[in-house]
Amino acid sequence: MRKGLLYILLSAFVLLTACTFEDEPAVCPYNTRMEYWYAGYAFENRLRLRVDRLREYIFNEEGKLVSNRELKNDSLTGHEETLMPGRYTVVVWGNLYPNPTDSVVVQPDSLLSTHNIVSFPKQQGTSYRGNGSRLYYGSGSFTVGDGAVTRHKIYVSHAHANLKITVIWHTDRPNLDGPLRMRLRNVPSLYSFIPGTQIPVSNGAGPHLYPAMGNTRVSHEVPAYEDYAKDVTGEFITRRFTNDTHPLWSLWCGDRQVVKELDLWEYFHESFISMENNVEQEFHLLVIIGDNKIVVMEVSGTDWDEGGLIG
Repeated sequence: MRKGLLYILLSAFVLLTACTFEDEPAVCPYNTRMEYWYAGYAFENRLRLRVDRLREYIFNEEGKLVSNRELKNDSLTGHEETLMPGRYTVVVWGNLYPNPTDSVVVQPDSLLSTHNIVSFPKQQGTSYRGNGSRLYYGSGSFTVGDGAVTRHKIYVSHAHANLKITVIWHTDRPNLDGPLRMRLRNVPSLYSFIPGTQIPVSNGAGPHLYPAMGNTRVSHEVPAYEDYAKDVTGEFITRRFTNDTHPLWSLWCGDRQVVKELDLWEYFHESFISMENNVEQEFHLLVIIGDNKIVVMEVSGTDWDEGGLIG
């Protein structure tokens, strides 16, 4: 008798807490299921491999912020909300940590901007900054109705560029007896995500949100290091590049310029890399120094020859 009563109680509990999506109304402690998916992969959600935490902002139709929370661990790829019926806009930033070189302005109409703040003193008339955060971004609009629980999937895209550069000498190697630094000039410092900039991903795992760039540019400087083979490597974390971005890279030892400034737009242009359609702006370039030319190539890609003497 007790077992039968327990079975009835458990069955009633399941019915009371069961939730259906876009179906007939059901008793449920929430009415909205938010799901976050990494853009570019149709059958596997790789968001956890890219993002440690998301900062979620939900605005109502009047632009009022109704929810602001941090998502991590089990809630990173999805969580439940209880919202009043109406139209909403959600904005999420991935890996938005306190960083003196990052400033994010959040607005309810999906217009977001990131700024670069100078963190290095001026050198030779130019202000340099260090690396920013590996930021990710997603946004979308959705409607909450009366009754049924609804599910809303938001795709999260790269909001940064990751440029790693390794320098190899196939000629006499210069004396590198001071601190090594790499510089990257002419990189976008301000951009915004606005409605209409979504680009469908070819495999359907999207859309990918592409930012609109401002005219402001910034210069980066990062430490560089020698490995066991005496090759030199440095890594930049910057804002995304566009098809019109001309990132000017150079290598320095102390106050001495070791490798002349190269316009990496030439490599991206000749390699037919579209900075508007690629979801992941992650590159590892080899700069190979020869006797009378410099070759730039990706670790597993095509190359571009930069003729002329090394400056």
